[in-house]
Amino acid sequence: MIIIERADQLREALRRYRSPAFAPTMGNLHEGHLSLIARAKSSRNGYLSAEQRRDAVALSSALAQVAAAVQAGESELERLSQQAMQRLREQGWQPDYLSVRRQADLLEPASCDDALVVLGAARLGSTRLIDNILFTR
Repeated sequence: MIIIERADQLREALRRYRSPAFAPTMGNLHEGHLSLIARAKSSRNGYLSAEQRRDAVALSSALAQVAAAVQAGESELERLSQQAMQRLREQGWQPDYLSVRRQADLLEPASCDDALVVLGAARLGSTRLIDNILFTR
């Protein structure tokens, strides 16, 4: 991970890396972030109780943990997916799937594939939530 603090560092990172990921610091949310938050609060999340809305972050968290493990060198993708789904079950979810795929075509990745996505769908109560995270290995 590279922390970028200046514009020249950002230009250099964009030149060097094919698909950088950005993680804004809290408190520096711009209009794009706010629109994503508003969208997340609408749609399917409107079907969730207040308690379920608090728990809904678990799906995104499970996907982020899988992506981080792959980026750290873990290669047993099916095992990672099964473990993440088990953690969701233990929190009261009914996962449909959680899988790491190639970004280009959503096929199973080979060890040489770098542009990946982790996809997940799970029910929290009667509401089915879906999420995905794009990342590079």
